[in-house]
Amino acid sequence: MSREHEIRQVYAALTSAALEALANKGLLRRAQKDVERGEVGALAFAEDMDSLTVTVSGHRVRLPIAGPGRAACSCPAAGVCQHILAACLSVTCESSSNPSEQLAAAGGERVREEWLAPEDAALVQTFSLPVMRAAYELLQQQEPLIHAAADLVVRFPHLNAEIRGLPGTGLAGILVSGSPEKKHDLMTAAALQAVRRIAGKNWEPPALKTGSEAAGATRAEVLPAVTTLLEEMVAAGLARLTESEGQRLESLGVSAQAAGLPRLSLLLQRLATQVGDWLDRRPQADLARLLADAAQAYALTQGLDQQAQPHLTGTPREKYAEVGTLQLSGVAAWPWRTASGYEGLTVLFWDLDNKDWSTWTEARPKAFAGGFSAVGRYTAPGPWEGADSPSQLAGSRFRLMKARRNRWGRLSASSQSQALVTGSSNPADILAPVVTNWEHLERQFAAASRPGLREHDPRQAFHLLQPARWERQPFDPVSQSLCWYLMDDTGRALLLRVVYDDLTKPLIEALENFPPDELTACRVIGRVHREGGHLVVHPLGLLRESGPVVLAFPQERSAAKPARTQIAAPQVPKAEEGDEEEEIEETTESATPLAMGPLQMLLSGLVSSLEWMAEGGTSTANYRAGEELREWQARAKTLSLAPLLPSLEVLCARPRAAALLRCRWIVSVYQSLDG
Repeated sequence: MSREHEIRQVYAALTSAALEALANKGLLRRAQKDVERGEVGALAFAEDMDSLTVTVSGHRVRLPIAGPGRAACSCPAAGVCQHILAACLSVTCESSSNPSEQLAAAGGERVREEWLAPEDAALVQTFSLPVMRAAYELLQQQEPLIHAAADLVVRFPHLNAEIRGLPGTGLAGILVSGSPEKKHDLMTAAALQAVRRIAGKNWEPPALKTGSEAAGATRAEVLPAVTTLLEEMVAAGLARLTESEGQRLESLGVSAQAAGLPRLSLLLQRLATQVGDWLDRRPQADLARLLADAAQAYALTQGLDQQAQPHLTGTPREKYAEVGTLQLSGVAAWPWRTASGYEGLTVLFWDLDNKDWSTWTEARPKAFAGGFSAVGRYTAPGPWEGADSPSQLAGSRFRLMKARRNRWGRLSASSQSQALVTGSSNPADILAPVVTNWEHLERQFAAASRPGLREHDPRQAFHLLQPARWERQPFDPVSQSLCWYLMDDTGRALLLRVVYDDLTKPLIEALENFPPDELTACRVIGRVHREGGHLVVHPLGLLRESGPVVLAFPQERSAAKPARTQIAAPQVPKAEEGDEEEEIEETTESATPLAMGPLQMLLSGLVSSLEWMAEGGTSTANYRAGEELREWQARAKTLSLAPLLPSLEVLCARPRAAALLRCRWIVSVYQSLDG
């Protein structure tokens, strides 16, 4: 094959997506018009420069074998200009008319071979050790998408970056789009490492010399202390929690943070808050939730004691990477409060280009001296220059320039970022999968769940649901929550549940007051989680043809005539005199929840027995729980649940707090796997 033929094949392989990656759609359209007007001259092979040369609109363009990224033009424009694009298009058009010039469909495989050819030492020399190390760390947090066809494309959706390799150009012809130019080497190195890792050529960075002996000693003190405290709490009985235990949890949370264990620290702070809720007899107090979190903390200490991997220690402060310009559309906003003592505001956006969710959040700890209010922050200025308030962005389509985003899609409120609002949110632009069948939702939820102590992407919980029918129910004064049933097209029920507090009161009132006939045309934007073996959705907002409906703020509620009166905490909302109560259809008998299989029944029953034993304490005789555990042990053997059997044998013989916590944790892993 002649050198000229090799060069022509490189440019013949260029697709419209590759040309857009070189510049942008507008410049590509102008270049296409130049080709149609005959502004491109005849191609010539310059042997001395090892390239093709052509004249475009009076300017000389050189197309080297290294690819279009290294092309040059005599015009004063910097980078890839309109003339270079027109020259590339002329080669593509010329090749398309000559079948013998077309690139084989295995172009992507050829790129893969070219990326696998260099030795690790050559890559380090090309990109430098710091860049290779940063790329390695990036791959520990970001999972790229790799597609091979006429070329090879590696996408990092969360970073808005696309790396494209062209056959025949080697490493010199790699194109990077979306990411800022200063990050191109990093993204290229990450893409190379990702492809090479799949092929078994994984590059490991040399170990860094660190002075973490003091931190290790602190961890060696914190982890046994946490383990001992959790075992003491369960041995004495969760129903007998004391104020000193809450104080010890809070103190250990501070120590864990100082020891470089932020994930354990947040979990201990949450447990301390839950102990306080129980002692103060607050409505949100829940010993079942406390036991589940205690089991998670116990498992986390065991994992950290064996190997302190990054996903176990956690990240004290997430890193934000510049991702260029994002096209976003606001769909929902809500205030929230965590058991670990944080209050915050979150706005949910749909990323129009990457087809995924992004969020912006501002939060403060409860002890913040500034008196932060999530509700007040909703109408305050910002978070970026060009945006009036989060309230405006929650219902707007806008362009966010110089955006910074972390691995979970959370946007930074960087002062360098700028927002340009281009109009109202259009529901037609929200291309998230719409779920109409709850069995499909179960499968999606199970596929997205990451069992064990792995980190969870919070965006996987966001779903767009289209109920076939809404079964509205009165506010439940016992559980202090609003519980409705969303029916799918097969008659199955999904529980919509909102627990009452001062932040969710406007959300409950908005749902209560929303006209029933309008609900049927709305989709639910909700956060889905599992409770007691079944999926439950917490509504974040509604989506109708006219745009998103933000429910969580009083000023955002529907102005339509209310269907019932507002509720006042903590009393039950009462219907007005007349026929208002006829709008509440008592149709729970027609609701058909997803049937529980043998494994689900076993797990649900076992959880109840463990909770019963934990409340009374393992140090005292608990005959009822013991008899039930023997029955569950027999069933676990029948279902071949080997990981559960050792802990169950200990609990049946002589109950131990450690065995109970391990057993509760293993059950939670099974529940996360079972769809």
